[in-house]
Amino acid sequence: MTIPATSPQASTISTDSREMTAAELDNAGLLHAGENVMISRFAVFVPADELGVIRPVVVGDGARIGAFAVVHGGTTIAERARIEERAVVGKPEHGYAVGRIRSGHGGGTVIGSGVVIRCGAVIYAAVGIGADTVVGHHTVLRTGVRVGADTQLGHQL
Repeated sequence: MTIPATSPQASTISTDSREMTAAELDNAGLLHAGENVMISRFAVFVPADELGVIRPVVVGDGARIGAFAVVHGGTTIAERARIEERAVVGKPEHGYAVGRIRSGHGGGTVIGSGVVIRCGAVIYAAVGIGADTVVGHHTVLRTGVRVGADTQLGHQL
């Protein structure tokens, strides 16, 4: 299942930017999950970015999302990918970061098939990670970063 989580299904609603459980996200029609997906009941979803744009989350067949992981709207997690505990994926950058001011615009985060995002990693919005890559513990990937397939990133980079 590969459904791009981009603007056709996105809407602008500034009143509902709260955190949601997987069940709440699904009830709102914003969770598109494949077969054999495992999402911890303690995982958190934030469908709206800082500008109030609400986007769905797509989770492919066999993917896993661990306890206390935070997944933001506009994120696509491909088949067999694993987001471990306390990782943050698809977070919109807001404010000053790395020499420029970020607007808080979210979306466009793609986690490839078989990717492992280790505990405590932070993956900002508009990041693309190729298939079968491992992102180490506490690694930070800033907005717009692209990581190729079959890559191993160390921890605390």
